Amino acid sequence: MPKNVRIRTLDQDGNNVETVELEFTDGEWEILQDFSTYAAELQQESSIIKEGIPTELNVHWTANEGLNVEAKMPPNEKIYALL
Repeated sequence: MPKNVRIRTLDQDGNNVETVELEFTDGEWEILQDFSTYAAELQQESSIIKEGIPTELNVHWTANEGLNVEAKMPPNEKIYALL
């Protein structure tokens, strides 16, 4: 039996309400439940989730040089572990 879900979002000021109605088949619902279970386990057990993955993004613009974007990413092993 399909599952009907209504998702309501608000902006940070509590304005601009948006509601989306979704319908999931039994198979899709099972996949969502599995995902939720695995995400909760990852949140409780993973230092990557608890501590975060350090990243840095710097964006600078000057009239003479234009836009300069510099990004520092974490080591690949941390990204792979999260994925």
